[in-house]
Amino acid sequence: MILSLHPLFSDHAVLQRGKSIPVRGTARPASSVTVHFDGETAVATADAHGGWQACLKARNAGGPHTLVTESEGQRLERRDIYVGDVWLGSGQSNMDWPMNMSGDAEAEIHGARFPELRLFKVPQRPSLTPEADVEAQWCVCSPETVNDFSAVLYHFGRRLLPELNCHIGLIHSAWGGTDALPWTPRAAIEAEPALSHAVEQIKNTHEIAPPAPMVQHPDTGNTGEAKGWAKADCNDADWPTLPIPSYWQHYGLHFNGAVWFRREVDIPPAWTGRELMLSLGVIDDFDATYFNGVAVGGIGAENPNAWCTPRYYTVPAALVKAGRASLAVRVYDWFGQGGMVGPAAAIQLHPKDDPVQAIPLAGNWRYQIERAIPLPSASGKAEGHTVASALFNGMIAPLTGFHVRGFLWSQGENDTGRAALYSTILSTLIQGWRAAWQDGSLPFYLVQLAPFQPNSAFGDDEWAELREAQATVAGTVPRTDYISTLDCGDPYDIHPADKRTVGCRLATLALADTYGKQLPHRGPRYLRHRVMGSAIRVEFDQADCPLRSSDGGPVTGFALAGENGPFLSAQALIEGPNAVVLSHPDIAAPAAVRYAWCAAPVANLENIHRLPAAPFRTDNRPRVTEGRK
Repeated sequence: MILSLHPLFSDHAVLQRGKSIPVRGTARPASSVTVHFDGETAVATADAHGGWQACLKARNAGGPHTLVTESEGQRLERRDIYVGDVWLGSGQSNMDWPMNMSGDAEAEIHGARFPELRLFKVPQRPSLTPEADVEAQWCVCSPETVNDFSAVLYHFGRRLLPELNCHIGLIHSAWGGTDALPWTPRAAIEAEPALSHAVEQIKNTHEIAPPAPMVQHPDTGNTGEAKGWAKADCNDADWPTLPIPSYWQHYGLHFNGAVWFRREVDIPPAWTGRELMLSLGVIDDFDATYFNGVAVGGIGAENPNAWCTPRYYTVPAALVKAGRASLAVRVYDWFGQGGMVGPAAAIQLHPKDDPVQAIPLAGNWRYQIERAIPLPSASGKAEGHTVASALFNGMIAPLTGFHVRGFLWSQGENDTGRAALYSTILSTLIQGWRAAWQDGSLPFYLVQLAPFQPNSAFGDDEWAELREAQATVAGTVPRTDYISTLDCGDPYDIHPADKRTVGCRLATLALADTYGKQLPHRGPRYLRHRVMGSAIRVEFDQADCPLRSSDGGPVTGFALAGENGPFLSAQALIEGPNAVVLSHPDIAAPAAVRYAWCAAPVANLENIHRLPAAPFRTDNRPRVTEGRK
């Protein structure tokens, strides 16, 4: 067997300072392996399968060093190795989002010449069992190497460099559109009774399908309209139903192509003759949308981001009459998954000048298949990136045993539908990762969901509940915290371009919490509240950091409710350095407060360091995602 080193010990590697250095690789079974590094020599013996590990003592930051490995006349030499700090970033698309698609990409990439910053990108590879190896290598940060590297991680590392006198290693291991459970170790899942459904999925998955080829199928024409499927009087009584929002592939419709969705809605008399706003959330990929048989909007292949673009269509006033109205949406999925995918709170109809009076449209819609294009065939049983533990096995397990300083996590968009369970899932993931690294003290820093879906209304909301779950984890799991991104998202884009603020804010949190730097690193967070007659006074946790509105105008984003009553937008006045007094003329006895409690809140409370106040609620009303798995 040829002598080898694990790819984490390639040229340009960064090894974690202050920790022992377990060097590992393969050699002929039972052979002796000698490792030389920075004046130290360690010897190991390969096991029956050829695996070996030699442990070097902990070191302070420094370099460059050369790592020499020898066995039975074979010699490997790895150069330009430094001892410094290593951070692992993971999650879904907003962690995976590359520099070349982020804000100011050209200028940022041109200036990315930092030899003290080292990059390691893990290939996307699921596995049913934990893997030991990964096909990657370290590289020095440069315009050429940073191009498709995580923008959040790059800005995180870039912010750390001037504060820390050492090299920084960044490990990018992320996959867009993934749930948290695939990133969670099996042992951790099996130890949590609330995740028994995930255990069953693991047991029932015996093979992972190879990646299906991304074949794009052009739309050959709308034949459903000619059949009358858009008309108000279309007889759809015998059409089957699907829950909306959803991907239709999740409900047994295993094909690409065109599917029509229809439902009726009762228009109140007071809406007669008024322009309406029809909000349908995200549709994957293209759509043609009709109100009472008249086309009111649609997005096609001319928009390369159609698959993640929220739909907002104006219904002309002349079409709006009291009584029954029909909605018809032709969805064309040209590859991957397809459907009306929400979130649920964004699927609604309301007068254009009065979003508060919205009629929710999520729920069962009738559907009819216009064109079914078979999905590419695959021999496996399941798509690997959807199987619990499969991404941990293939993309995280190979990294364990290689010491890191901490973890960064940006994920949750895919789990909004199960937000009530998310705090359990994420806590399980964190504990599982720390157990895999055999270090319960490793910090874990979260990115709270950015705003998405403009014009979303106060009320029960999946995205708000997911943010609450993230905050709950940060408040209950030791050495865990989060940053708020309410002020740097894009309500029209689930992938906001501003990754610099996110990365720098994570770095500032790490500098304060992990490295002990005296830096402002948190926005205001709810501390307590007190009912004062017809008003409620809310106190925040930063008495030494005065509150203000980000735009200099009135404070927005708060809602009040009486006992069991609806939440209404509240008047908010800042009182003293850390309190806000809330009232509403129609609520004589307020009982509960919510702040930034919708998918894309218009909320402007911050502190003098321009860090946004975190979302919160004081009520314990049942969550809309309760019971979902």
